[in-house]
Amino acid sequence: QYILDTLASTSSVDEVYVYCSQEEIKPMLPAGVKFLKRDEWLDRDETLGQEIYDSFTKEVDADVYILAHTTSPFIKAETIENAVKQVTEGGHASAFSAQKVQTFAWYKGPTLNYNLKEIPRTQTIEPVYFETSAFYIFRKETWCTDHQRIGANPYMAIVDPIEGIDIDN
Repeated sequence: QYILDTLASTSSVDEVYVYCSQEEIKPMLPAGVKFLKRDEWLDRDETLGQEIYDSFTKEVDADVYILAHTTSPFIKAETIENAVKQVTEGGHASAFSAQKVQTFAWYKGPTLNYNLKEIPRTQTIEPVYFETSAFYIFRKETWCTDHQRIGANPYMAIVDPIEGIDIDN
């Protein structure tokens, strides 16, 4: 419920939907949050996010969409507000939450952001950014044209470790 309350309190958000096949959750929704029943075939374990976004964007017409996950309960309304502003006024086709990690990183064997023979100070090492999946904000044309939730020139809303917590597991 926290993310629903956060979105509903955000002045740049006109409508908040819970897109779900289970109508029994309707009485649990906070005031101002709309329930939109989705097809049960979208409940499969193997359902891709793309299938859900396709279905939702066909049912709800908007200029800008925010996909927010309940598994990121600590995202702040100010972070969402700023990211929406970057998409609506800042020239970005999309925005997403990310965490900046500035330490020694490795990927599939080799180092990712430094050379073992020239070890930099962590203060000057090239940072790595990780999507936190708290939210994705994208213009309708970004999704409808490119089928991507992250479009050209995306804005990365850098969040701290608390805001970036994802409780998927």
